[in-house]
Amino acid sequence: MKLLFLKKRESLLVGWGAVLGFNVVPRGRRTGGKQLTSANRSGLRGFPLLSRYRRPTTQPRTYLGLCRAAAIFLGLVYTFGARYRMYPDTVSYLDMGDAYLRGDFANALNAYWGALYSWFLGAAVAMFDPSPHGEVLLVHAVNFSIFLCSLVAFEFCLRSVFDSQAILRGTGNLKLARTGLVVLLYALYTWSALELVTVSIPTPDLCVSTVVLLVVGIIARIRAGKSSLGIFGGLGLILGVGYLAKSVMLPLGFVFLATAWISYGRRRGLTSRILISSCGFVAVAALLIVPLSLSHGRFTFGESGRMNYAWHVNRVPHFAHWEGNVAAHGVPLHSTRKLPTNPVVHEFATPISGTYPPWYAPAYWYEGIQPKFNLQQQCVASLQIVRDASVVLFKEQSYVVGMVWGLFVFSLISAKIQTQKGWRAVLNSLRSQWYLFLPAATALGMYSLVHIEIRYLGPFIFLILMGLVWASHRLVQTDVSWGQYAVSAAVVIWALLAVGGVRELAHTTDDSEHCRVAEGLWRMGVERGAPIGHVGNSFKAYWARFGRFKIVAEILPADADSFLAGNLQTKQTIIDKFRSCGVRAIVTKRNAQPGAGWAPIPDTQYFAYLFSAEG
Repeated sequence: MKLLFLKKRESLLVGWGAVLGFNVVPRGRRTGGKQLTSANRSGLRGFPLLSRYRRPTTQPRTYLGLCRAAAIFLGLVYTFGARYRMYPDTVSYLDMGDAYLRGDFANALNAYWGALYSWFLGAAVAMFDPSPHGEVLLVHAVNFSIFLCSLVAFEFCLRSVFDSQAILRGTGNLKLARTGLVVLLYALYTWSALELVTVSIPTPDLCVSTVVLLVVGIIARIRAGKSSLGIFGGLGLILGVGYLAKSVMLPLGFVFLATAWISYGRRRGLTSRILISSCGFVAVAALLIVPLSLSHGRFTFGESGRMNYAWHVNRVPHFAHWEGNVAAHGVPLHSTRKLPTNPVVHEFATPISGTYPPWYAPAYWYEGIQPKFNLQQQCVASLQIVRDASVVLFKEQSYVVGMVWGLFVFSLISAKIQTQKGWRAVLNSLRSQWYLFLPAATALGMYSLVHIEIRYLGPFIFLILMGLVWASHRLVQTDVSWGQYAVSAAVVIWALLAVGGVRELAHTTDDSEHCRVAEGLWRMGVERGAPIGHVGNSFKAYWARFGRFKIVAEILPADADSFLAGNLQTKQTIIDKFRSCGVRAIVTKRNAQPGAGWAPIPDTQYFAYLFSAEG
């Protein structure tokens, strides 16, 4: 009777294990002389009844824990070193988050900036209501939290790729090789997150990294045989979230979907899986595409691609105050107003909200732009992009790329000498990682046509390096020298990241002066939400965000010296123009007091010219 009960219990466990997405295998049971493995040991934790049913451990957990601790510690060091660093894009995301929270969807909808990061920042600001000094710290706390999420996504990806690569249980040389894989891949991802994507710059690029790693992990599971409808549905939903982070993930999302479909192969049920993954992707993306298209009166999933092509390939004057100088690239439907002064005062009080309207909604001010394909301009731009990326990867970060490439070459030579494997084996080892190379190469190709900053490429460069590491391991899977090389390379990368953390602490950018400017203006009687005029670089006028002011008119940096060096009559004429814009104060940064009527803002290098509240 007891034996019958145990057999029934075993059958139930195996059946429910299949439903939950993992294979439950009784300890020690073998089929066909080979140890069966489960694809999801984590699903068994916390269930004593299932403790008998285990799969062989494929990852050295001790080293994984040490790598995790090192990555978190280094992330803290990099974040702490940059705790008072701001970025112009971050101001726009903070303003968007405020607009969403107050229900101002007309201003919150933005065709240039992604929505997801603004939701995270807006929720944090609403929860803690920080002071100016507290807000910049809160922004970096949110960014560090996303970094932690990306580590979780990386470990999920790592486990899934281990399963898909069919690394079997073993000891000796194979155990050392597995250790080398874990510590090297963890070091490579930490390097990409801290040095390429950069946790120190608060942008949504870490959100993109997290999504990319989750998606690659799911594709790896599909390759390992986990191909339920739920897996494909989750894939579509996560890709939709990626689009909410950055619009470039919409075209890349279809590349990832195609990769998943090809990985599934010609098995039964492919059509239903294509439909459910596509529907999940489109359903989430439609949350933003539909309102954006309605607000623009035409279909659009974002304008950042078109605008960056016009700015960086067609060389249209960019970032602010486009006047349609070249008719071939269109005429602005909405442009900022130029007041008749010398130097010119640009006014943009309406209709866009935000701290600095020209950079809060660049798609509005550049409505009417018409990017044009020009072969010569395209070649020049692409060559410059390749040159810039090469400087970072093969000069500034050459130690990492060089070690991974050296590992591959070492594996190639070792395989040739020890196992007599030919070039076909090398090509097969590279071809086996196609699901990593294809999306990464597509992303790099897309960016190479328009514009790059190295933080855009971080997750995709990591995928390529991970593919090379796995390909090299496939060539010499049990070679003890390979494991030693991989561990040594990982130790060097970790050490260099530690040096980078020290450098970050020693040479940090401190934007805390902007917090003191905001508090100083409050003490001088300038109310929150007051319109402000600015003389100088308004992109980096972070004090306006911290003080909840709105810059509504400005003199550009190139004309600032001309204004400050002008005679009193010229200055007064321009100040009167600022007054006509309804500003509460004019703010500028100079080493000397620029003239009568200007008051220094205490404990800063800034000066303010105040108007009465009545105008």
